[in-house]
Amino acid sequence: MNKTENEVILAGRHVTKRFGGLVAVNNVDIELHKNEILGLIGPNGAGKTTLFNMLSGTLPLTSGELYYHDKRVEHPQADKMCKMGIGRTYQICQPFGNLTVLENVMVGAYIRHRKTNDARDAAYEVLKRVGLESVANSGGSALPLPMLKRMEVARALATEPDVLLLDEVIAGLNPAEVEKIVDLIREIRDGGMSIIIIEHVLRAMMNLSDRIVVIRACRRKWWRTRWSLNPILGVRKSDALRGKYPCQLRKLSGSERRIPSGKRGGNRGFARLQRRRKDHHHQYHLPRTGAPFRQGVLQGRGSVQVQAL
Repeated sequence: MNKTENEVILAGRHVTKRFGGLVAVNNVDIELHKNEILGLIGPNGAGKTTLFNMLSGTLPLTSGELYYHDKRVEHPQADKMCKMGIGRTYQICQPFGNLTVLENVMVGAYIRHRKTNDARDAAYEVLKRVGLESVANSGGSALPLPMLKRMEVARALATEPDVLLLDEVIAGLNPAEVEKIVDLIREIRDGGMSIIIIEHVLRAMMNLSDRIVVIRACRRKWWRTRWSLNPILGVRKSDALRGKYPCQLRKLSGSERRIPSGKRGGNRGFARLQRRRKDHHHQYHLPRTGAPFRQGVLQGRGSVQVQAL
């Protein structure tokens, strides 16, 4: 990275969020550099979306500080953060059903353009950017999921942000659609925007991210570049460049296996196991290295949590 790219555009210091006695995010430090794609991974319930909600001003911080362009943000609120230049998407796409796709995107454009004609022109340009100009006059609720995801990105882009927070925009898409939206995200970054992305599709995250932050048990465990993360997952850089899925694991056998009976598969079984014994993890050996790791795999989503023994 050059000096400009090392500039920290958005930072959270000791960010904590409590809901009564529940600690959802615990003392997390995070930095986003200029023109960077920062990946944020972790199991369901780790606090990733809650962290997004605080960075975007949707939720107030219990404690900690937010900095934008090295200036502390006092009392962050959603409208204030949006006007400053922080746009975001949401996990669940909820378009305005009585509005067209163009009008849905115009809602975001009004933050910068007060006149309707100006907002319409800006929204249409964003639709062309994300490849939805052909359905501009269709009903927002009538779109299939891949197009809904693109429209969600378009609404955030219409606010003309410097920082874009993407919350699971790849989840639920088939491989062809994943490739298209990955290309779109790269194009957005190449246009000068900085991006934080939450995703469970690890293959896409490894190909997209410049750095990856792992959040587990509501705390940041470590950060690594995507290539320094590959050896932990037992993947060579050349394999990742060819797009091979990077988390093929080999279970331990016989008495080494620690999976209790009745809990051998599926997300629900693993989630119940986590709630009952938070210190328990399945054990695996990584291919190539043969090194033992504790490993929790949410099989239905393809997400992987890694922690060395």
